Amino acid sequence: MKLRHLALLLALTLPLSRGASGQSSSSDAAEVLFREGREQLKRGELESACKNFMESQRLEPATGTLLAVANCNEQQGKLATAWRQFGDVIRRAQQEGRHDRATFARERADALVSRLSVLTLSVPPELQAVAGFTVTLDDDAIEPAQLTSPIFVDGGRHVAQVSAAGHQPKVRAVEVRPEGDRVTLVLPVLEHAGAAPVASTAPATSIPPAKPISVAPAAAAPIATKLVAGSPTMQESNPASDEGLGLTPTQTAGVALGIAGATLLTGGAVALAAALVKKGQSDDYCNGDACEPAGLALRDDAVALGNWATGLGIGGVVLGGIGLTLWLTDTPDGASGNASLAVGMVQGGVGVSAAGQF
Repeated sequence: MKLRHLALLLALTLPLSRGASGQSSSSDAAEVLFREGREQLKRGELESACKNFMESQRLEPATGTLLAVANCNEQQGKLATAWRQFGDVIRRAQQEGRHDRATFARERADALVSRLSVLTLSVPPELQAVAGFTVTLDDDAIEPAQLTSPIFVDGGRHVAQVSAAGHQPKVRAVEVRPEGDRVTLVLPVLEHAGAAPVASTAPATSIPPAKPISVAPAAAAPIATKLVAGSPTMQESNPASDEGLGLTPTQTAGVALGIAGATLLTGGAVALAAALVKKGQSDDYCNGDACEPAGLALRDDAVALGNWATGLGIGGVVLGGIGLTLWLTDTPDGASGNASLAVGMVQGGVGVSAAGQF
């Protein structure tokens, strides 16, 4: 923190209103804790100073103490918490006629906006179909209207819990970096109470802000995970069933790859739909190319989802083409076939063609 900010902070928090003579013991204790915290802050003892400021605020809430708490949280890297507390200081200072405090807190809050990490919750269609489901984030209830709005969060681990009457509650956690991170967390789908558990999908991942912001959509990531985990099983042929269906091992592998390709294409379609939803939501926070922080976060998510949709679509076309080639180049009676597969870029996407004699 700059020295002039520290000096101004101490000046603004000095005139505390602790009440008239005859203060209660809690008021006296709050005053002592505040003064100790201020001296510790001067000596650079940040952790002890913050604890004393917060305890003083708990015993006797005061605008000056809250300003000191917000400053401490900012220095400890709890940027979202500090941003909200500076906002509280602005409102209280305006009510008290302390425009100097309000101006100082507004400057500090505005300086934090570009540094804040953003968490966005994504609600899958299966969850939207559950009547009366509720969501909490770090034990705080999230209103239904706020479910898909970007949320400023401190760095660290954040836990979302979803519950509904007659369903098993589920939780999902994600790690967020302290500054400038953009993370999308896909909420888990609920199962009816007593239903067999289904393996949960992978949690959302954060993307380094130094590169173009790219958020891994959890709606698409589980599809790729399941494909990798399930491929060996899909490719192991069952002699009995293959013989009954008249398929050779090569054709069985072709079918498996075709199914995998279709799965990736489905994932790409889901990611594309999610990207369009995000883009539409960003319009509420943007005027042309000028966007509020929430609008920027939504547009970043839309771009990332669009990239995933493109990648999954290309992967699905390639796997499907290979599967078709395997199917066409092998016959159950051992007759030889001659086929070829061509994959290339065409206007608007990827083209696959297969040709041969069978």
